[in-house]
Amino acid sequence: MIFLSYWFIAFALIFFPLYYLVLALAFAFGGPDVRLVPSVAVSIAMVLNELATNATKYGALSVETGSVTVSWKIVDNTGKRVLRVRWKELGGPKLSREERKVEKAERRTAMADRRERMMAGQDAYLLPRDKGPVRRFVRDVVDARRNVLGLFMPAALGMVFVMLSIPSLAVQQAVTPAMLVLILVMAADALLLGRRVNKLVDEKFPDNVESGWKLGMYAASRASQLRRMRAPRPQVERGAKVD
Repeated sequence: MIFLSYWFIAFALIFFPLYYLVLALAFAFGGPDVRLVPSVAVSIAMVLNELATNATKYGALSVETGSVTVSWKIVDNTGKRVLRVRWKELGGPKLSREERKVEKAERRTAMADRRERMMAGQDAYLLPRDKGPVRRFVRDVVDARRNVLGLFMPAALGMVFVMLSIPSLAVQQAVTPAMLVLILVMAADALLLGRRVNKLVDEKFPDNVESGWKLGMYAASRASQLRRMRAPRPQVERGAKVD
């Protein structure tokens, strides 16, 4: 058994580096040096991982002669610098129309499954900002609370609609201070929510090292969304006790 284990280790040390070397040779990269903030880098990495997975299963990387070219460039779009990334597959298998339909259906099913798992709050499928027991606890605290912040968007849209539909100076003079009052009320509710969330987090997770500012902003951001539009979807009912 020991002899076989040594052979297995030797095989792994030789095979896996060669496998990844061959896989790397199937890629060609080109583009300028670009600095990315962590959130953008994670998003691009997730997209590239999805493309590479599909290419390995169905596309160019599923055959020996296939290759992938990844290029990127910075373009000026109305005064803003935009990063454009191009993924091009060459030498892949030619699928029939029926096979392409099946492939698209499988992709849609896989994407729907991943989204459903994300909406259900499964940690492996969440965005980095939503992962971890602390963030889950914060979401539960927010979702169990009746938040004034959730009224901000519909109230603001309603005021804007009134101002546009009734072009009256008197109406505009009345709506403007009402908007300021609404903003102050929302800010006060966000502050109270942030303090409450941080207090509960400190009690439940004494070893937590994440800053209270970040947790407060995370809670306020979720509370400002309509309940039915929150992602992941709420896992607790309003008024529920969160332990």
